[in-house]
Amino acid sequence: MRPLITIIFCYMACLLHAQPVLTGAGNNPIAGDAFARHTCGVTAVSLGTTGPGVSWDFSALSTISIDTIRYQACNTTPECDSFPGSTLAVDLAGFYSYYITDSNRIALSGHATGSANTYYTIPENNMVYPMHYLDIKAATFASHQPSTTSYEYGIDSFIADAYGSLLLPTGSYSNVLRIHEIANYTDSNILTTGAVVSSYRRDTYFWYTSNFRSPLLALYYDLDPHGIPELAQVYYYSQTATNIGTTNQPDNSICVYPNPAHEQLSIQLDLFSAGEVKLSVTDMAGREICKPTSTFLTRGQHTIHYPISTISAGVYFLKCQANNLVAHTRFVVK
Repeated sequence: MRPLITIIFCYMACLLHAQPVLTGAGNNPIAGDAFARHTCGVTAVSLGTTGPGVSWDFSALSTISIDTIRYQACNTTPECDSFPGSTLAVDLAGFYSYYITDSNRIALSGHATGSANTYYTIPENNMVYPMHYLDIKAATFASHQPSTTSYEYGIDSFIADAYGSLLLPTGSYSNVLRIHEIANYTDSNILTTGAVVSSYRRDTYFWYTSNFRSPLLALYYDLDPHGIPELAQVYYYSQTATNIGTTNQPDNSICVYPNPAHEQLSIQLDLFSAGEVKLSVTDMAGREICKPTSTFLTRGQHTIHYPISTISAGVYFLKCQANNLVAHTRFVVK
């Protein structure tokens, strides 16, 4: 009996100390994915420590704005053929960024702006796989912009320097792996007077879990004039709840913050067309908690502030109806 107990104990110990592993299958976005990117203030944000078993608490991050990052199949965009090998595209306010995804990486292959496209002769990795704690991987990249005779090249290094648990306004996450990306860039512009060359470095820290197709959190650092890293941007990400619709029809999306919430819930809506928007809240048993509200909204992004001061602490579902489609998202009242 003792050997059996020993085996069970060792097995449980291994489970408790299991380290996260990032893979292309688990972490690369796919066509149809939509993520809410929360832009946050940088005041009093601390990077935390390296090593195993770290607990990071970013639950106090304050959201300044939210935008939605939508991935679509490359072949559904007008300039896919100009970026060979690309599988995904992201529409960024009228221009597209193109990406190559496979089991080893997600890499930027170019930008289509209509007038000044950027092409990567060597795609720039956004993440490489597989990644385990203490892994270090590096690769070069190179791009050019023919219309302006500008070139960029450099090297990206990815270092898995810590793992542990992460607390965000959206909830808590275990088995999180932190990736430190060091990107060294050299820009060259060919002018009539000769080449103008400049170099710079950017450090970015990403927090990932093995089953979420986006970073959970990203901290971007730029070097100040004295070469000291200075926090420049903070984002955390949540997956939007999309409507039930046909595969070739654009979706509305919805996300809520803060989550958990108290007294007021901010609801971020991204509508593909103008229409009547109806909001309602139900509890876990499906009972309607608040009187439904209705308002007409134009196409695009909107933020609605929804009062919840009369709702008891617990778990609830927000239902949004718009353009004959329905989206649901879960939130917590504390």
